Amino acid sequence: ETEFDKPTQETLALIALKQPIVQSKIIDIRGNKAYDHIKKLKELDFLTSEKSGRTRLLKTTQKFYDYFDVVDESSVKEKFAEIENKYKNEAQT
Repeated sequence: ETEFDKPTQETLALIALKQPIVQSKIIDIRGNKAYDHIKKLKELDFLTSEKSGRTRLLKTTQKFYDYFDVVDESSVKEKFAEIENKYKNEAQT
């Protein structure tokens, strides 16, 4: 159970994995609905954004790290790798 729907979770995961990343790249990957996901995540203080040319640069906030119990950006990438390996192992069995 989580307060985010699956598409919003996927958008947040992508941003966390690729950060800092420009919003236009997220939209290219996730589609126009990602604008809504980003807006919601910014309202909940999970993301920050700053102007970067004609788009915005997105990064996760300290609230993100606290909520998901990770220390820093490298820890996020390690957790994603663990999850990916777990699912690969389950798929093979």
